[in-house]
Amino acid sequence: MEAVVARARAVAGLFLGDAATRLAFGYLALVVAVAIFASWIAEFPPLQTSVGPAFARPGVPYFMGTDDLGRDIFSGVVHGARVSLGVGFVAATASAFIGVVMGVVAGYFGGRIDVALMRVTEVFFVIPMVFLAILLVAFFGSGIWNVIFVIVILSWPATARLVRGQVLSLKEREFIKAARALGEGHAFIMFREILPNTLAPIIVNGSIQMAQAIVVEAGLSFLGLGDQNLTSWGVMLFRSQRFLMQEAWWTFVFPGLALFLTVLALNVLADSLNNILNPRTRHRKA
Repeated sequence: MEAVVARARAVAGLFLGDAATRLAFGYLALVVAVAIFASWIAEFPPLQTSVGPAFARPGVPYFMGTDDLGRDIFSGVVHGARVSLGVGFVAATASAFIGVVMGVVAGYFGGRIDVALMRVTEVFFVIPMVFLAILLVAFFGSGIWNVIFVIVILSWPATARLVRGQVLSLKEREFIKAARALGEGHAFIMFREILPNTLAPIIVNGSIQMAQAIVVEAGLSFLGLGDQNLTSWGVMLFRSQRFLMQEAWWTFVFPGLALFLTVLALNVLADSLNNILNPRTRHRKA
């Protein structure tokens, strides 16, 4: 138990020892808290119109101003954090689950299963992700769950290829041969022996895919393919694009800044996790 506590303290020290990591972690913690307590933080519903004059400049009582319909930008950014982070988390979790299962099975059994998986993943890597996303959303519809479904469909192949490579390097190790010699079944070996040893790259990749999911949702929403019944940062950017050449800069600066900082923080966090969980990187830095 003392060894586990000591290791946890060492990891925490490495994780929080870098200033950029502390800033990214603190910012993400703040955004998550804002998303959870959005209904208490925001004074107005995000879609309520005429809460103030149209195009009111940032100030009191509209901290980030209002848009063309008198909607409060601050309330939109706060509630948008809930939608954007929710899309990113659900899509990254679902794609990680599918990719892990597919990658473990393909890497462990090999043969035709492995070849078939690689052919499928190659299709997704050849065609640009945003182009495929536009086609799929146009086909399935722009509801929020359809957007999440599309992001999952486009994201799991990267995780599957990553996990497959890890499994290929692990399945011939001595502890796997020992498990086979003891008569353990395939499922036990795959998910109790091999999978725990692939968690480090999966966690790092999950952070990157969450950032990617947020960007894809924002991009689709900016093109008018997002769910207009909800307020996300991408939807707010879509509404404000008509005013880019006008003086209402606050309608796109604040949601754009929230989107940029969140994606940047997730990438910094992923890089820090890689430095901690990747033995080669950790030893090189040491």
